Amino acid sequence: MIKMTIATDKKGNLIGAIQHRTEAESAGAPRASVNFSPEHKLHTVDVAPELDMARAKDATAFAHALKRCIPKA
Repeated sequence: MIKMTIATDKKGNLIGAIQHRTEAESAGAPRASVNFSPEHKLHTVDVAPELDMARAKDATAFAHALKRCIPKA
């Protein structure tokens, strides 16, 4: 499983996503962070390996797949 944080707006629309590194990938690597507006909601979820951002070829299909991973309120 891959850990991701998915950001949505007030209406639940997808804003963006961040794929977390594994501990092995993080060792000695530079770190970066992303901030979202306070009115955006962040959902940290585990997703299937098929949703690895590095393998995404179709942005629209990837966005649709991410939307299915957002927990229902």
